Amino acid sequence: MSNEADQKGSSRDIGLVIGQREYSRRTALLALGGACLLFIAIFGGVITLIVLGKRRTARNDEEQADLVKLAQTRHWSYSASKSGAVDRYSGADPFPTASFNVTAWDYIEGRYRGRSFACFEYRDKNNNGHTRPQDKQQYFAVFAIATAASIPRVVIREHKLLDGVFAGGEVVELGDSKFDGKFRVVTSDVRTAREVLEGRLAHFLTTDSRAQDAPLRFDRGELITWYEGRLRPDEVLPHLDFLCDALERVPERAWH
Repeated sequence: MSNEADQKGSSRDIGLVIGQREYSRRTALLALGGACLLFIAIFGGVITLIVLGKRRTARNDEEQADLVKLAQTRHWSYSASKSGAVDRYSGADPFPTASFNVTAWDYIEGRYRGRSFACFEYRDKNNNGHTRPQDKQQYFAVFAIATAASIPRVVIREHKLLDGVFAGGEVVELGDSKFDGKFRVVTSDVRTAREVLEGRLAHFLTTDSRAQDAPLRFDRGELITWYEGRLRPDEVLPHLDFLCDALERVPERAWH
């Protein structure tokens, strides 16, 4: 009688059988709960990515009007679009390798902190390598400020896979483990890149939180930064301030 009761009791404790192995009800419930939590986390992550993606590509009429108002308030010029304004920046990310008469949108130019600048929205139609273009369009907000003189191109950005092969120039390390661990420097002129970065600018970039997601590009008499997403009125002044602060830390000898 007791053996029969023991068998019934143990069978009630078995909650899951996989192959030849039996798992208790507690273990089965824990496994089920873990699987549910994993599914919720994955589902939540997908939803978050969708929301963030829409945030990057969406902009309401109020933001558009505020861009115009910002330009008017500061006596800057504003153009809804400007043909060919992107062409001078071609040859390095996020711009095409070569371009002709590519349009810049929401083009603003003027002076800020004593320097000439331009900012605009660049729209890249991504065809994903297929013959037939897809409907997906990437947006980039671009900020460019005039430098004291023109120097060979120097790009400072986060590390990318296969930088040594596809960097688009020579990869430079400063010998500063903190800087080299965070940033990749790509240039056609190693000496100039070192002169620009060694000292105050390298220290600034490793200690200022704004530099974390803001690539820099010295090129054709300008210092440029950008981010993926729409050009928004509340992003203009912070990015211009960042560029001005970076320029103030470039040594005078780099411009000669």
